[in-house]
Amino acid sequence: MKLRNLFILGAVVALAYALAALLVPVKLLTTYGISAGPGEQLMTRFFGASLGGLGLILWLAKDVADATAQRALTLAFFVFSVVNLVLAFQGTSAGVMSGVGWSAVAINGFFTLAWGYFRFGKPKAA
Repeated sequence: MKLRNLFILGAVVALAYALAALLVPVKLLTTYGISAGPGEQLMTRFFGASLGGLGLILWLAKDVADATAQRALTLAFFVFSVVNLVLAFQGTSAGVMSGVGWSAVAINGFFTLAWGYFRFGKPKAA
């Protein structure tokens, strides 16, 4: 996979979840087995706004050619994915989220590995 494609994929996933969190927070929460009171809905919408910003950054960064900027972005997205992976695993394994929460573990696991590969594992061009 090319780094550009990872930025695009990340943008699509982030923007899809952003739209769901902003437009149908109750449906999103209940799909994951989380109660959907007014406070949870508000926090989900804040989460959606943040994911929308992240998706926009990912989309705009897809054509960044500067190696220093790429290293900074891939490190930031790697850390973001690691934290989300830990949270998704804890939330699902503790029963805070239903079994659907394992999809969040899988998604964040994929992005952790992918961003980690581009930040730490990809051989440098000669």
